[in-house]
Amino acid sequence: MQETPKIEKGLNSGNKYLRTIRNTEGVKLTGVDVYAVIEAFNVTNAGAQHAIKKLLCAGIRGKGTTDNDLLECIPAINRAVQIEKDRAGVKKEKIETLDLIEKQVNALKHPFGLGVKGVDYD
Repeated sequence: MQETPKIEKGLNSGNKYLRTIRNTEGVKLTGVDVYAVIEAFNVTNAGAQHAIKKLLCAGIRGKGTTDNDLLECIPAINRAVQIEKDRAGVKKEKIETLDLIEKQVNALKHPFGLGVKGVDYD
């Protein structure tokens, strides 16, 4: 079973997000912060980024208790889900639009406007 990386106190007391962690081989990685983790995992959803920051720094941000930070993750996660649904909807809408354009182009190519998908009338 893989050991969880050990988290030590921040390197700079002025940066509550900065940590020294150990990788799976036990090598210390210094100067790792929440934003570096988000970047390393390519988290592009702003709602997910916000929830991750709250989860990783629950109670140490100086803006509420651990309980408050954990509870505040819920709306951020809900928003992240909505963002993903919106992204999927936009992709679906683009595909449907491209299909419609292709049908219209094919219809214009046929002399009677009866184009068939996949048939080249040139």
